[in-house]
Amino acid sequence: MSCCFFFWIGTISRKKQRVFIILLSFSHINKKYHLYVNLSILALVILLLAGSYYFSPLKDIFSSPEKIKSFFLSFGKLTPVALFISMIISVPLPIPSSLINALSGFIMGPLFGMMIAYLGLKTGLLLSFLLVRKLGRPFVERLADEKEISHFKIIFKKYETSAILISFMVPIFPADIIGLLAGLTKIKFRHFALLVAVGLIPRTILLSLFGSELAKGFSVELVLISLLVLVFGSIAVFRHRIKIFFVKEIRELEKEI
Repeated sequence: MSCCFFFWIGTISRKKQRVFIILLSFSHINKKYHLYVNLSILALVILLLAGSYYFSPLKDIFSSPEKIKSFFLSFGKLTPVALFISMIISVPLPIPSSLINALSGFIMGPLFGMMIAYLGLKTGLLLSFLLVRKLGRPFVERLADEKEISHFKIIFKKYETSAILISFMVPIFPADIIGLLAGLTKIKFRHFALLVAVGLIPRTILLSLFGSELAKGFSVELVLISLLVLVFGSIAVFRHRIKIFFVKEIRELEKEI
């Protein structure tokens, strides 16, 4: 799943990443000690995870792709539901939707896994859109970086609704926050729902296929799909530079900053 982790690092918003740091910080401790406290807690967590892996049944469960698949399928009929809910909550929370997408394909197969990931992420994006219409810009500012908000405003003004479709097709914005950013515009809900329905298809198909091929083991297909995931992951990682290069207004904005 390393390719998907790389993809997630690029697509997840910085504020969602910071949630991990906030959870490890304590307001009553002087800032100069935060780094030492965080590193100590992180080291402890790693040791606990390593210990639980080597001295528990988890070592056997996660020793091969087939055993991982069997472990999740042991939940029976609730497995698709768990994956579906995980996709929904990945939108507001620092949970990598790309990994869950690939995991759906890994466990449920390319078709059913894609359907679960597609419907889950679509639901999460539509809910986030409606929440922004209800709670306004302050809600968005808590979950999205100001740079992402400013860039999206410029691109949407220039390309209008096509900007949303492009953002889904090419990861120039974190997919999880597109619903939030679109909620700030005047686009109608039904129009946004249509763009989400079309725009999510390539992403969910690619990641579901990646997970499905990963479950089968090494193959030429897996190599080719992994290369595609890395390409899109690279675009996500360098998205700010790409937007600055191709969009004049963003380039001028960055110069002013």
